[in-house]
Amino acid sequence: MLQRGERARCQAKRTIRGHQGLVSADDRGTIEGEIDNLGRHMFAVRWDNGLSMYVFPDEIMVEDEMDNARYTSQESPIELSDELYAAGWTAFRQVVK
Repeated sequence: MLQRGERARCQAKRTIRGHQGLVSADDRGTIEGEIDNLGRHMFAVRWDNGLSMYVFPDEIMVEDEMDNARYTSQESPIELSDELYAAGWTAFRQVVK
C-alpha cells in the first residue's frame, strides 16, 4: 500500500482493456492513488500513453518489483472525489458487461 502523497511507477503485466482504450503489456505508468470497493483493491494509474484507468494489483508490477528503484515527482497526486470514483465505476461496469 502506498503512503499518502507517494506515487510509484508501474508496468502492465498483460494487455488491459479499459473504457478509455487499451494498455499494452509492458506499458508503463504512474500510480496516482488506491481505492477499495466492495472488497476489491484497485490502483488509479496514469499511463505514459495518456490513458488513466483503474487496474487490479495482479495486472501490474510496481517499480519495486521491477528493479527496486523508486520514482519521485514534485507533482501532487490526484484526489479521487466520491463523484469521480462513482463515475469511474459506472464506466467500468459498462465496459465489463
